[in-house]
Amino acid sequence: MLKYGLPQLFETTAGQKGLALAMVIDSSGSTPQVPGAWALFSAAGLEQGTVGGGILEARVETEAAAALGDGRPRVVEFRLDADPDDKEGALCGGEVTVLVDPGLEEARPAFEKARAALKERRPGILLTVVEPLREEHVRVRHEWVPEADLPGENRPDLDWRGILASGKPRLVRDGDVLRFAEPVRPLPRLIIAGAGHVGRAVAHMGRLLEFEVIAVDDRPEYANRDNVPDADRLIVGDIADSLRGVPESGDDYY
Repeated sequence: MLKYGLPQLFETTAGQKGLALAMVIDSSGSTPQVPGAWALFSAAGLEQGTVGGGILEARVETEAAAALGDGRPRVVEFRLDADPDDKEGALCGGEVTVLVDPGLEEARPAFEKARAALKERRPGILLTVVEPLREEHVRVRHEWVPEADLPGENRPDLDWRGILASGKPRLVRDGDVLRFAEPVRPLPRLIIAGAGHVGRAVAHMGRLLEFEVIAVDDRPEYANRDNVPDADRLIVGDIADSLRGVPESGDDYY
């Protein structure tokens, strides 16, 4: 689960309307993106994210525009091969399945629960259930399933706890119903004592390496957002006391 993945969508799109989510839910062979990759499209085109760029993204953008027009989600399969004489063709050779969902507002409760759980360092699965309707149109439902509520299954392909432990999104096909499971796990934490020039540089590296970054300093002129913009959390106070006040986790790095 990446730091700025699906649970953060509503934080970055607060107040925006008329957006369609396009998400890679399955792939095979050589492809420009992997399951879990997403992009947001408006009527004007790509807003943020990517499902691979190039001709694939252009095709997905066309589907997103159609979905925004009729309000219907759809699952679209793309073959990434082309005639060698087509210089603009996609020659990766693989196949990609993309869910295009214009109903982001209905997904808000599940995404907000995932965000809240991530802040409390509670893992779980963000589950997208796709049920077929007519033609290529589908019904989409997003659910947040905490680790404690994950069902036990005897079938290997429905091992939800195994999916969570792997940290990798997976598409589970159950007849005509598709279940796309995205593990959401808390990131390892990098806790930095001191927010001077060294702490600022270490915080930047921590952000690049997908840590949750906490910086502690007893000097407010250093422990502030302008000085350490890459910290997820800043604590101003006695360093020893502040460090003792951070709840311990098994994946903390100091």
